[in-house]
Amino acid sequence: MHALGCLDLIKLIPKEFTEKIPNLVSETPPYYELKLDFEDGFDLKHTDLTAQFEALRINELTFDHVNAHASYANGLFVIEDLYLRRQQQWLDLTFSLDTKSSDYHGSLIGSAVPYDYNSLLPNWWAAIFENVDFSHSDYNLSDFTIYGNTQRQSPDLYYGYAEASKVSYKDVVFDEAELVVRGRGSYCELHDLNVRKGQDWARGDIAFASKRDEVKSPASIRLDMEVQFALAEAAKLFKSDIATVITDFKTASTPLIQLEAAIFNKAYSEYVSEALKTDYIIGVFWCNPIDTPKGFSNAGVKQGFFGEGLTERPGLHQQVMELNRYIEATTQGTLLAKDAKLEKLASGYETVEGPLYDGKGHLLFTDIPNQHIWKLNLKTLNTKLFLDDTGGANGLAFDLTGRLLMCKQREKSLARLEEDGPETVLLKPTRIGGNKKIYPVGVNDVVVDRKGRIYVTVPTAGSIYLLDSDGENPRPVISGLKGPNGLMLSPDEKTFYVSEYKEQKLHAYDVDPQTGNPSNQRLFTEVEIPSDYGCDGMTVDHLGNLYCAGPYAVRVWNAQGKLLETIAVPESPTNCAFAGPGSNMLYITGRKNVFRIRLKTKGVR
Repeated sequence: MHALGCLDLIKLIPKEFTEKIPNLVSETPPYYELKLDFEDGFDLKHTDLTAQFEALRINELTFDHVNAHASYANGLFVIEDLYLRRQQQWLDLTFSLDTKSSDYHGSLIGSAVPYDYNSLLPNWWAAIFENVDFSHSDYNLSDFTIYGNTQRQSPDLYYGYAEASKVSYKDVVFDEAELVVRGRGSYCELHDLNVRKGQDWARGDIAFASKRDEVKSPASIRLDMEVQFALAEAAKLFKSDIATVITDFKTASTPLIQLEAAIFNKAYSEYVSEALKTDYIIGVFWCNPIDTPKGFSNAGVKQGFFGEGLTERPGLHQQVMELNRYIEATTQGTLLAKDAKLEKLASGYETVEGPLYDGKGHLLFTDIPNQHIWKLNLKTLNTKLFLDDTGGANGLAFDLTGRLLMCKQREKSLARLEEDGPETVLLKPTRIGGNKKIYPVGVNDVVVDRKGRIYVTVPTAGSIYLLDSDGENPRPVISGLKGPNGLMLSPDEKTFYVSEYKEQKLHAYDVDPQTGNPSNQRLFTEVEIPSDYGCDGMTVDHLGNLYCAGPYAVRVWNAQGKLLETIAVPESPTNCAFAGPGSNMLYITGRKNVFRIRLKTKGVR
């Protein structure tokens, strides 16, 4: 069954269920698309729901725009993408719940003022951002993951990364601040905390434990910090008695302070007693000695603050390992997984391009000269023909409703494959030659933003076209480039990237959130390696790093244009894309082969 339309389904939710979720109010009827598959006997096999809301109120918060895509099959409920925009703030959430085991896993990435969402999130969220002020911040990005179980009494396990500029803590305004956070319920670690104010800075680790969700008076706190701060500013960060001691000191220059300390109050013994009764012992075994009573020892427990020693206690194993992998991925060092190796998966093609994950365990890719689109099963690694006579399809993308978009080089058009089989031509760009004649020109690559707007590169015309979500109103929004090829949007969709193939340059633009128009062109980076091959297709990961296929390798830069990684490939690659259930496998199209390699990061597109 397939149905679509505008209907306020919120009013149809049973009362016993609405009492367990936030209060939802939609000012205008939302748009839904619902697909239901049934087994024999009308048992539900699979459900797929897409929804769009304008002005949706969740408790006391009103979101300007909400896109949601959810599915249910075999006892697994998945929110594959929930995108919320609130003025200049945005959040992108995924969530899965196994109704058989009651385990759930959620991830949240966004640019938002954290404490605005305290009413929607667990108590530990408010605890992390206690005394932090984002009112003057012009940039912030957070990325959090949560594990839990609806049947156990244990609190959620969480970890994440946050960075911001112009953020203040206890009235001290920092130019930049970043940290990795991880913990469970009443135990929290702030790892790789790094703040800067002018020439002053502080970096290190902090961990605290509370009897419950208290933060103002933790049962214990451990500091392992290196600080170079003016004493007057440093005094503001501490309570009055410590601040008084600090201000009594006078120095001619800013001092460098090495600080290692552990502080315990009378609630600490109660905290340890309660923690030892739970099936999750985070804060007792995990991070010695802050939460280990004096003289305590146990076989298999390794000492160390942020060490690798973990006990084989129920519930810790896999989830804590995930925390460590995340910390490795967000600190300096390689982006490659520990066991990473470049694998060749499919071969025998002429010119491979357009890698695209279908969200269902398959990778689509094109063979341009042979006019084929192939489908690679990521589990069995078998390939089968998906589409023939493609008109030389190159770059691929899905539109907002899941229809396939194809850049047809031979037919010099952007086409959309409709659900019932036929194709619709959306764009046939042209240019005026020196003889004043009009010539058709080819398209190369395509990307779609969260509002469904479609960006397309037109290399010969040196331009980028933008189309509305319905494929209408094509118009050039960038011109004057030399052979634009690949294109990509940053995770927050505030930055638009374009590669110039032969020039081997990557350009960045600001994106107007209302119109989608790029502006403020600037050189992001360039590859200074003599080669017949240039900068080609691109993708991004959840940390905002940009991946570009180019001469002899896929190169990775952070959002500031610093080269982080060079992934060597036997043949100069044409494109790359993240795919698979964990989104941490990078698939690379070479000239005649398809490769993959496992990373610590994960893709977002």
